[in-house]
Amino acid sequence: MVHVVVVVDAMLGTLAKRLRLAGVDVIYGRSMGDEELLTFLEGRDVFCENGPGGVCTRLLFSRDRGLVAEGQSRGLTCFLAPSGDLDSTWEWAVGVIKWAVGRETEKVRGMDKGGGAEMEIFSPGTRCSRCNSLLDDVPPHLFRGSVPDNVAVGSWGGGLWRCPTCGRFYWAGTHWDDMKRYLAGL
Repeated sequence: MVHVVVVVDAMLGTLAKRLRLAGVDVIYGRSMGDEELLTFLEGRDVFCENGPGGVCTRLLFSRDRGLVAEGQSRGLTCFLAPSGDLDSTWEWAVGVIKWAVGRETEKVRGMDKGGGAEMEIFSPGTRCSRCNSLLDDVPPHLFRGSVPDNVAVGSWGGGLWRCPTCGRFYWAGTHWDDMKRYLAGL
């Protein structure tokens, strides 16, 4: 499986949140300097969730032309994010991520003649939009008083997740279905 880590700089915080909600591993570098971001992308001190043998690709999204140019001069995969509204930036980001995963998948398939890498790119309900931690599945009845009543009793039939790091709750309401449909259409 190809694991994508997207690094976004301080100018793209809302995009970072939206990508996390879609299940993308996003490092929001709001407190990182340019050199720290590039060092991270070069693979030093990077943890890849795929473990040994997994393919991990790192991408930088930024609106800083100098940062993108410096990263590209080092052979890193850096992209200048378009300016404009969030929806157009989101659509652009999803397209770039799909391209990167497709490229890495082809490399893996080339090395492994018989098989192929899984191409699961987006997995809503897996990451906290606030801190990027992986979410835990939890039974709805344990959280009465912390989430809306229809969620706490499980009458709506969706999943419920809680971030083990910051304690935030997530559930698969209608916005989840809308996001899945939107991602499928891109």
